[in-house]
Amino acid sequence: MSATARGSESDPYMREYLRLARIFPLTPIRDDADVRDATRMLAYVLSLGDDIPAACDYSEALGDLIWAYEQRAPAPEGTVSGALSMLMKGRGLTQTRLAREVGIAQATISNVLRGARGFTADQAVRLGDYFRVEPSAFLRTSPGVADDETGIGREARLAEASKTKSGKRRAAARSAKRTAT
Repeated sequence: MSATARGSESDPYMREYLRLARIFPLTPIRDDADVRDATRMLAYVLSLGDDIPAACDYSEALGDLIWAYEQRAPAPEGTVSGALSMLMKGRGLTQTRLAREVGIAQATISNVLRGARGFTADQAVRLGDYFRVEPSAFLRTSPGVADDETGIGREARLAEASKTKSGKRRAAARSAKRTAT
């Protein structure tokens, strides 16, 4: 059995990596359609398991491209329900899937999408982390304006949420991601 050089077409690692790259080339992600396709490809590659080194390397590179795009994506404007709807459509998410991934009840997401209620500050922080946008995109009021139900301004609610144990963990994770780039 002869050894093959890494990078050679006869190398099993390189064959698998190139197979994946032919399905979905590793190029910059430019819009929501690209990120949706990239996310689907990433799900496929992750389903292959951890025992294929080329798939692991490819998924890491694709994940980096998705992350880079999401760092550039502007926070959506307009209503909370409109912003949430746009972000969910951009990722091909159902209410049930989003609820499971961020730990917010599906009924709450449904009520927000209908405009019947808003998110709590903690929920806004979780959604901001998930979608890589400012948590304020998920709160009903303008910066500094008191919320109708609580009488507490947006910044105060976000500051309070970040004081909780989970809020501190998320803030530390966001800070680590920023310093890693």
